[in-house]
Amino acid sequence: TARVLVCNSGWLDSVRTSLRDLPGEFWSRLTESGCATMEHYLGDLIAAVAKEDKFFYLISSAGFVKSFSSLLFVLNRRFEPSGRVLYEKVWELPILPENFKGRFESLLRDDPEFPPSRKREIAELLARSVISMCRLV
Repeated sequence: TARVLVCNSGWLDSVRTSLRDLPGEFWSRLTESGCATMEHYLGDLIAAVAKEDKFFYLISSAGFVKSFSSLLFVLNRRFEPSGRVLYEKVWELPILPENFKGRFESLLRDDPEFPPSRKREIAELLARSVISMCRLV
């Protein structure tokens, strides 16, 4: 989406055109892969909470948030932006799971009212809602 300063050939325009017309199979495969990755991190997050392992919880919850966000972009047939703008761009997606905004904010919130066990429950709710969306693809 960046502005091109120098264009010596039509290559970039042809690539942009082909990326706009990706087949549904491409997005279906990305959905399958993204769903599996998110489920893996959710399993890790659940294990980390059960073991009360703070470091493992930090890593697995970060992986869950990243893979969940990536999957939302795939379900919207959009490429994921850089990590720097991921948070602000995820809110602009037209298709989001039910109760996404409140749950996502609660998952990201650093608040004693939301200990790891509560965040695990929220992550499970988010995962369930997005998995049901994956089945529709």
